Amino acid sequence: LSPNYHMGMDFLVLSFVVVVVGGMGSLPGAVLAGFMLGILEAFASLTVIKDFFEAFYLPGIDQIVIYLAAIIILLTRPRGLMGRKGVMEE
Repeated sequence: LSPNYHMGMDFLVLSFVVVVVGGMGSLPGAVLAGFMLGILEAFASLTVIKDFFEAFYLPGIDQIVIYLAAIIILLTRPRGLMGRKGVMEE
């Protein structure tokens, strides 16, 4: 495939979410958030809704689950998982 200007945008947005959820300025927090969101994405991609006669797979639910987890974490801990006090504050 030839290169285009959309290459890498999925990874760029996801890496931004990992850094913000982990906590700005915290490398261990970013690593923890990366592992946590990666495992959550893997389990969410296995989601199957079984109907009475057949099973439905939800292929896009893994991205939704990651953003919902990020929203819930940032609402409960605004600095992120391991964010330090005073970073990015004026």
